[in-house]
Amino acid sequence: MDKKISRRDFLKMLGIGAVAASVPSILTGCEKLSKEDMALTFKEVANGSTLPLYVSGQEGAKNITINYVRPDVDRLQIRQKDGKDTTLPFNSGAETVRILGEISDPTLHKIVGKNPSLGDEITVGVYPKVTGNLISINGREDLMESDNLYALPVIVADVSYFEDKAPSEKNKSESYNKEDWRNVDEFGNGLAVGSLDSDNRFMIHGFVSDARAVELK
Repeated sequence: MDKKISRRDFLKMLGIGAVAASVPSILTGCEKLSKEDMALTFKEVANGSTLPLYVSGQEGAKNITINYVRPDVDRLQIRQKDGKDTTLPFNSGAETVRILGEISDPTLHKIVGKNPSLGDEITVGVYPKVTGNLISINGREDLMESDNLYALPVIVADVSYFEDKAPSEKNKSESYNKEDWRNVDEFGNGLAVGSLDSDNRFMIHGFVSDARAVELK
């Protein structure tokens, strides 16, 4: 089930003028979708928007300002059902309607570092695009080391850092209308990665395509 974000003014805090995108404008093959699927909309989180997010280890939701460190970093997306803002947790094996960059858990988790089970020869990439390295590696950074580094669970293109296939959801529609996303038929469990400062500003550097590659607490 969709998990409602427990803040009444969530929509208002996304900023005046933000326009929700309908499912038909995002996906092809919509004739296969249910009326409930077709009623979904998605809203882009603009630079400077404030979201009520939980921070691991702290009580209650905080007003977190979202900033993107570079203009080429893809924007986060908010799922809406019946006009209300919701999150749908990632569910490996499910067939779903999604948009890349969609927040799947409104909780910022502190990053400990790279998953220690990954070899020393493997570096975890932080990509400006939700498609990771599927299309381009331009703008890639290595996962940073910082005491104030956090991760927000989001939906990304499915990529694995391990020998086995990463957990994934199946795209319920045929394809995306967006040209760069046309070949994405499976959704991965990823992370938006950035620093969280003392003023509750989450400065997003980019996305990790496989959440398993990062150790969180």
